Amino acid sequence: MMTVFFVVLLIFAAFVAAIVTALTTDFHSTDAAGNGMAQGFAFFGAIVFWVVVGVLLVLCGVRNGFGAMRVLVVVAALTVAITSQFMAMSLLQDMRSGDAYETALRAMVGALPLVTLLYTLWAFFPGMHAALPPRAANITAGVAALIVCAIPWVAMVPVQATEQARSDAYEKERAADEAKVKEIQALPGDTPLLTFLQYTDVPPEQDTEARRAALDRIKEMPNKQAAVEDLLAQSDTRMLRQLRSVEVKVTPKLCEGGKKTARLVADDLKPRSGMATFEQMEPKLNVHMDGLEWLNENGCDCKAEFGIIEQTVRMYPESYPRKWSLDHLLELQGKNRPPAD
Repeated sequence: MMTVFFVVLLIFAAFVAAIVTALTTDFHSTDAAGNGMAQGFAFFGAIVFWVVVGVLLVLCGVRNGFGAMRVLVVVAALTVAITSQFMAMSLLQDMRSGDAYETALRAMVGALPLVTLLYTLWAFFPGMHAALPPRAANITAGVAALIVCAIPWVAMVPVQATEQARSDAYEKERAADEAKVKEIQALPGDTPLLTFLQYTDVPPEQDTEARRAALDRIKEMPNKQAAVEDLLAQSDTRMLRQLRSVEVKVTPKLCEGGKKTARLVADDLKPRSGMATFEQMEPKLNVHMDGLEWLNENGCDCKAEFGIIEQTVRMYPESYPRKWSLDHLLELQGKNRPPAD
């Protein structure tokens, strides 16, 4: 009966360890909420794993007898193992995908449970002692565990240094952003729209306080409508990117200027050196598509422009994001999606 219980617990522990190891690969794969869930489940799973390991070791002691010295050694080894694994997971939690030591720390999270479970398997079944004597088993398991447990301690200093450098860079960027906000707020009421627009020209993945402050000032401009129309007539692609955020009306002049600018964007986004895949081009396309879709939603027929952009997208190699984008562009033109392969 004890043997069956031990085997069931061993299989369960191996299953939990595999889940924890898999979850560490999702620490930085989605948004903040998804990453947080993966991290929370991984830490909970690790707690469950080590509790089960404790039970397995008790069963080993009950069956084969552990002397007082061996109990102390096991408790000390277990303490080091648990501390090391949780340190590795904590370091992974704060890292970014692709950082140095990421692969080594993930391997450590998976390897340590494997060494532990193999040792408990050997310790529970006396028949295995003939194939691998106690001295050899203890030395092998101890050396393997020591090497694996050393990984997070070796990685700790460089990982924390990288994280500190990122924190310092963020603080520097935040200070610069706050300085720009003060600049924007200090600009006089007759400042041209083009001056404010320069503060909105940031990478697609960024949404700085300075950008939002500049957009707020644009929305307050008394001549905003005419200024936006004039910039679009000049094919200013930055204005197309911000159209949804500046609260203007769609007039014939605005519509024509927006469509003219969209055609220029389609030409600029054609494959060139340094932008050979659709995934490289997609962020730039999306920010312009937002403005063009806003025009289309508000009575400016942009089907022809969506068609021109579709032809640009088709110039890139096939990929799933490219297919998704093409399907969306076809829908915007009122066309049917092609049948799935």
